Amino acid sequence: MDAPEVARRTGARLLGSESTANIGRGWGLPESQIRVVVNRQPIRLGRFLLTPIESRHFQFPDPRMAERALARRRWCLRSEPSSTGWARPTRSTSAIRRGAG
Repeated sequence: MDAPEVARRTGARLLGSESTANIGRGWGLPESQIRVVVNRQPIRLGRFLLTPIESRHFQFPDPRMAERALARRRWCLRSEPSSTGWARPTRSTSAIRRGAG
């Protein structure tokens, strides 16, 4: 979950479930930067009205399918500073490997 790190770097508020809030706390975010939201209870942020909708994380229907999908090399984006001060995306590869045992 990268949201707590994005919040830490930008000062943005982390919105989500109690579980998300606990991850943010573990990441060292102050309580003032964390907000637990309630399913389908609209919240106003400036001119925007957001309605959080609870969802489940994706589960592979077959463990073998998960193994094949997660064993592949993946492209990921990272940014590096440029002379203009803007972050410039670059491509890098990383492999996700299952640990032994």
